[in-house]
Amino acid sequence: MGITLKEKIDVPTSEQLAKSGTEDALQIALLNEIALGIRPHCPLVDLIYHVPNGGSRGSNQRDAQINGARMKALGTKRGVPDLCLPLPCQGYGSLYIEMKKPKDGALSPDQQARITALTQAGNFVAIVDDWRVGYQLVYDYIFTAQQGQFAAKYALHQIAPSALVFDPSGYFR
Repeated sequence: MGITLKEKIDVPTSEQLAKSGTEDALQIALLNEIALGIRPHCPLVDLIYHVPNGGSRGSNQRDAQINGARMKALGTKRGVPDLCLPLPCQGYGSLYIEMKKPKDGALSPDQQARITALTQAGNFVAIVDDWRVGYQLVYDYIFTAQQGQFAAKYALHQIAPSALVFDPSGYFR
């Protein structure tokens, strides 16, 4: 006798996951959509990972200082974008995505410096505050056949010589 499902399991959509509008929710929605829409055609997209640089370091100041020092000793760097896809495409070594909550201000000086260094090292960095834009960016990064088309669409702001970023909402100031 087979197993039967008595009720339908409701899996949240990316839209539902992003509903709260927090940076974490937007990133979860983006990763969910990548898993659903891109992974079946390009399993290498699973190389994408989150860089845990922010967040709580402890319940009190002492714990936070200890954990902060430990993370620094382990190689944590300030200003690293939230997501990294270490897959060479479009003439870039990797794709980095800094997720922002919409209208959440500018990047920190550490983020600006890290993004500039990453782009000058041959990576593509995007600052996005909409998971749909992030999804289209990843899709185009992997699947756009002609390198010039991708660059024309996404390389919007020159932040230093040979350093271009995609920042449609103007967080890089």
